Amino acid sequence: MKNRSFLGAALIALLSATTALGLAVWIMTAPWFTAMAVPGQADSASAGLSSERMVQLAEDVRLFVTDTEAPDLPEVVDGRPAFDEAAVSHLVDVRDVVIAGRWATLAAAALLLIAGLYATSAGRSADLGAGLRWGGAALLVGMTVTVLAGLSDFGRFFAAFHGVFFEAGTWTFPADSLLILIFPTGFWILAAEITGVISTALGTALVLVGRISLRRP
Repeated sequence: MKNRSFLGAALIALLSATTALGLAVWIMTAPWFTAMAVPGQADSASAGLSSERMVQLAEDVRLFVTDTEAPDLPEVVDGRPAFDEAAVSHLVDVRDVVIAGRWATLAAAALLLIAGLYATSAGRSADLGAGLRWGGAALLVGMTVTVLAGLSDFGRFFAAFHGVFFEAGTWTFPADSLLILIFPTGFWILAAEITGVISTALGTALVLVGRISLRRP
């Protein structure tokens, strides 16, 4: 019986942490985030384009990596090289990861709901509470480790992160390429910071909800 309770709580922990992390990462592909982050981070002067044009191009890229039906990205923008074959190939890889991540998040959320309803109806609120607490705690610990790694050497952290999802040599581009000028290092630092804040908030919420569940008779 104890093993069953442990496994049930562990499953809920995994599903809750996955759902929370997936929702936090989702913000990087949301229209409002692109519109908010790009104007202050994109290097429009080096690109020779207006800030408004850079924001529009960023939105085009965002749509491309989130929608398989999105229009193709232009090879030339206002007379300057834009998205060549290498850039488009990488963005297609990004789209595969983004779409897979979204489906995984939705699947985890659906399974978490089912598991939560089952635990509640079966009088196993303790398993639900423990699982939510474990999931929240795991997310908080993971965020702490990630933040420390990013603060110590963001370049190495960024490279390691990309190395998990993409083949070496497919995600590096010249400093003057339009893709880099639209999404420079500052953009990704801001994205990591906001994702970390939201992940921490969700992890804390899971711990609190888990404690409330454990206190229920």
